[in-house]
Amino acid sequence: MKLSTVSVNLPLMSAVMMSATEVRNEDFLCLIVTAEQLKHPSVWFRYELQTIGITAANTWGLFLLVLLLGYGLVEIPRSYWNASRHGHLLIKTYFKASKLMTEKADAEENLEDVMEVRLK
Repeated sequence: MKLSTVSVNLPLMSAVMMSATEVRNEDFLCLIVTAEQLKHPSVWFRYELQTIGITAANTWGLFLLVLLLGYGLVEIPRSYWNASRHGHLLIKTYFKASKLMTEKADAEENLEDVMEVRLK
C-alpha cells in the first residue's frame, strides 16, 4: 500500500468508536451514581450532582479538544506539504481540468438535446 493511498477516515472512525465506547461506559457509571443518589437523597445531593455534571462536561470537552487538535496537528502540516509539492499540485490540477471538461461536455450535450426538442 502506498503512503498516498492511506485514508484519514479509517483511523478517525476507529478513534471515534473507541472514544464513544469509553464515553458510553462513563455515562453508564454516571447514571448508576445518579440513580443511587435519587434512591437515597442527602443534603449533599445537589452538590454531588453538580460535580458529576461538571466532570461529564469537562470529559466531553477534553475528548473534543484531543480529537480536533489531533486532526489539526496532522492535517495542517500535510496541506502545507502538499501545497509545496509541484507534482502533487499538477496532478490535482489535471484532475480538476478533466472534471471540468467532462462537465462541459455533459452541459453541451444537454444543450443540444434541449435545442433539438425546442426546434421540433
